[in-house]
Amino acid sequence: KDELRVPQSMPPVRQVLLSRGYAVAKNIHKEEDKIVVEGDLRVFIVYLSPDKNAPLQYMSETLPFGEIINDAGCTEDSPIFVTANLERLGVDTQEENPDLLEVSAVIRICSLCFGEKETYLVEDLYDRQHECELTWLPMQTCRRRQLEGQKKVVRMGITVPDSAPEVARVLYSCAMPEILSVTPGRDRAAVEGVMRYLLCYTTADAGIKSLQASVPFATDLSLPGVSENSDVHVEAFAEYAVVEGSGRELEARCCMEICAYETVCAS
Repeated sequence: KDELRVPQSMPPVRQVLLSRGYAVAKNIHKEEDKIVVEGDLRVFIVYLSPDKNAPLQYMSETLPFGEIINDAGCTEDSPIFVTANLERLGVDTQEENPDLLEVSAVIRICSLCFGEKETYLVEDLYDRQHECELTWLPMQTCRRRQLEGQKKVVRMGITVPDSAPEVARVLYSCAMPEILSVTPGRDRAAVEGVMRYLLCYTTADAGIKSLQASVPFATDLSLPGVSENSDVHVEAFAEYAVVEGSGRELEARCCMEICAYETVCAS
């Protein structure tokens, strides 16, 4: 739980219309029998203001969070893998102070502590009546390795279909990236996906319309230590999305916060 102050350059809040966000684990500190997780909660808010000229307002803010997880098997040398997912988000107004918002979030944190050791096995086989043969079966082990997080800006065009009215001015835009393929290379990975936009805009006759658009995108990630044979998984979140223009051809710019993981296997 935390309080979020509306910037002085924006009008106060009369009613919260929409709130969404995402959580990312940033820093992982290992101590004896403990895992300390620090991360960011990114919150996006659309609200109704008392300003008659601009009643619909949009703001975003980053709130830090932290958690200490007790793990008896964790040592300072143990490889750690942590994920954070936003399960529930609530943003409420304060009647006595319209410039303050109360943010309540439930974040699910999953931590995995890995350990490896080599085991030697010696067996004596002897039977007077039967011929004995000793066979070995390899045991496969896997763990996940957290790669360095990064931000990427992608630019693309959005075409308003003929079935929708033309855009006079974009009031609000949000984006949700979906990763379709990840092709790892030497110290890098090529990512392809689809950006799903949701737009709220005014028309020439002063009406308000919404539009959904899916636009493909591609970008490259710098991932030191990754090779062509690596098993890489990528998750992407839209930190912000800006859509500009009018008519039927719009220009979109989206900044993605990307989390990448690698599955490391051994026998």
